[in-house]
Amino acid sequence: MDSTERVRNAIQGKPLDRQPIYGWVSANLSEEIADVWGSVTAFEDHYEFDMANMKRVVDYVHSRGALASLHSDGCVMKVADGIAQLGLDVVHPWQESAGMSYDTYLEKYADRFTILGGVCVQSAIGILSRAELEREIRRVFGLPGGKRWICCTTHFVQNHCSMEDLKFAFDLIYKLAREI
Repeated sequence: MDSTERVRNAIQGKPLDRQPIYGWVSANLSEEIADVWGSVTAFEDHYEFDMANMKRVVDYVHSRGALASLHSDGCVMKVADGIAQLGLDVVHPWQESAGMSYDTYLEKYADRFTILGGVCVQSAIGILSRAELEREIRRVFGLPGGKRWICCTTHFVQNHCSMEDLKFAFDLIYKLAREI
């Protein structure tokens, strides 16, 4: 099936022979790739197909003078090189608690794309004490060292996050941003 036929089938709601890139990124590319795709070769073929099509989208967005961003859920470390090759400008979230190292970002990708994140609503806000939350925010805020980073929550605010904790966190972030 060629890409034009694949697009027509997607528009018509017909089953696709390949899953779109956002599907496997949001599924975290589990360790069981062979179970999902039948073989690593099948996955690599799929990856190359989606990378080529996504690259066209990113290039088009750039041609219109806009920035291209990727939102994914979970760890995308296995495809971070591909994300960089696509020319995406922003990746959200970059989440340590999902296994995405800030050190790896700083060493390999900080000159390639910007990350959003830093304040984890799954492991910090609404979970840590105020003193622990302050230490965590200061630690994370000090990591990027002037690199391409937009400080925000790693996900939508969860029910366990109180307005008081959010106000505390963002007041501290505002203060730290003014000290740079």
